[in-house]
Amino acid sequence: MSAITMLVDSGATRGSVIARLILFLGVSGFRRFLAVLHWTVSQPLPRNLRAHRLARAIARQAEPQRKDMLRLFPRNSVGAEIGVFKGEFSRELLSMTEPTELHLIDLWWVGYGEHYPDWGPYTDHGRLRTRDAFRQAEETAAPFQRRSRVTLHAGDGVEYLSSFPDQYFDWIYIDSSHKYEHTQRELEVAARKVKAHGLIAGHDWEPDPEHQHHGVYRAVQELIAIAPWEIAIVDRCDPAQWCVRRRRGA
Repeated sequence: MSAITMLVDSGATRGSVIARLILFLGVSGFRRFLAVLHWTVSQPLPRNLRAHRLARAIARQAEPQRKDMLRLFPRNSVGAEIGVFKGEFSRELLSMTEPTELHLIDLWWVGYGEHYPDWGPYTDHGRLRTRDAFRQAEETAAPFQRRSRVTLHAGDGVEYLSSFPDQYFDWIYIDSSHKYEHTQRELEVAARKVKAHGLIAGHDWEPDPEHQHHGVYRAVQELIAIAPWEIAIVDRCDPAQWCVRRRRGA
């Protein structure tokens, strides 16, 4: 029997169970858990099976989620996402940060032509059309346009960011080529374009030198070694996300 199932079956008082759940899940995880709790415990199931399902629900809520890191990002901010694809994570950025202005930048047809390369199921084995991915990103952003000015740009992120004044953005999120040289250029430009207290973040933190996305890790490590930047967080997602900020006093 798992520790979580024992917690549910133990006969502890309601208050102590809630306290243990908050300690185990954290406040945000506990809130998410409450959304599935009512349905789970109301099912006409034997008590031991109900407890098992409840334990599985708790375990799912305890798993880290990509959007959790976005609590570091300021609300009512100006941001950019480099590497948008269909806009799945753009939805989280719009929901969590409620930006006044968001720039969604991806190569789409400019970099890949009519169809994406064969990246397996991710691009439907090369059958996914780049303009279809763009349209999905547009559709994702549309419900947020009333409060956020969202601009989609097809092209290279380095070139597009370079067109903005320095210290323009509150945050920039990078999830593009994952290649060392390109990520290095993205970080170099992003470091100029975010404000003094701005954040640069991204996906696919891979310390293993043999991993295909190790270039991201290498470029970020070089940034904090030679410039006044430091790691703010590396989360526990798989693959992990990272976020850097300027050192205090820099």
